[in-house]
Amino acid sequence: MADKEEKKPWKTIDNFFDDLYKQHSKDIESSFKAVDEFQKEENINHIQNNILHPAMIEFYNTFKSGLDKQFKGKDDTKLREKGKDGKYSDKKKEVQTAAIGGLKKYFEKTMPSVLKAIEGLKDEGEIYHALVRTYNEYHGLNPQKGEGLDQLIESYIKKKDATVGSLKTLLFNIQSQHAGKAVQYLAAKHSSHHFGKYRSHEVGAYVKDFATKKGAEITDHAAFLDNDTNDYIALRNMIKTGEVPKETHLETQYGLKLYADKKKESK
Repeated sequence: MADKEEKKPWKTIDNFFDDLYKQHSKDIESSFKAVDEFQKEENINHIQNNILHPAMIEFYNTFKSGLDKQFKGKDDTKLREKGKDGKYSDKKKEVQTAAIGGLKKYFEKTMPSVLKAIEGLKDEGEIYHALVRTYNEYHGLNPQKGEGLDQLIESYIKKKDATVGSLKTLLFNIQSQHAGKAVQYLAAKHSSHHFGKYRSHEVGAYVKDFATKKGAEITDHAAFLDNDTNDYIALRNMIKTGEVPKETHLETQYGLKLYADKKKESK
């Protein structure tokens, strides 16, 4: 049986990973049990309400204070202006300085280990790059798709009417979204830790057996096999809860009909 989650609540994301590294599931069934345990509502709520959201608030408040210091509290200051020579200049450096303060505060609350890792850096540009890269990683923000925090800020600065005040509003509005993405990242890391040693077809075989025991029917074996471990984990959860997202078509993607679907056809 998989090791149970620690009863003591995590105070930081570092604590979460410390606990995760101690967990070792002996088989696929115990891996699923470990994932079920982690995904309990009280665990997700704790991470959101007691770690991520408070840290996002600290990030925003510290970033905002940094902007006030850089721009002397003038929210109407434009972040991109046209000079007398006709060339545009922006306030990227000033914004990055404020961002560093916000990011440091965020990691102080969530992952102090990140701050320890950057102790040797002295150059402000290198510090900013290291912090924002780590922030992007732990929030599932893909820079290749233009999702990175740095890309969001820098592209916003280049807007014609962007001001310090409107940047503050942007930062305020992303807090909940980024906290949610962080939870998704942690869930993926937790799942990978417990299922990483198994091959996808092995997980598929377990889920196939689980599905048939629950009254589901495999209607297309080729379609069922054409999935990876994460797909099978998601499928098992759908079978277990009976909750299928509207955008998911079980028979097309998984070659499977739930018991409820078969009952509808027989009517």
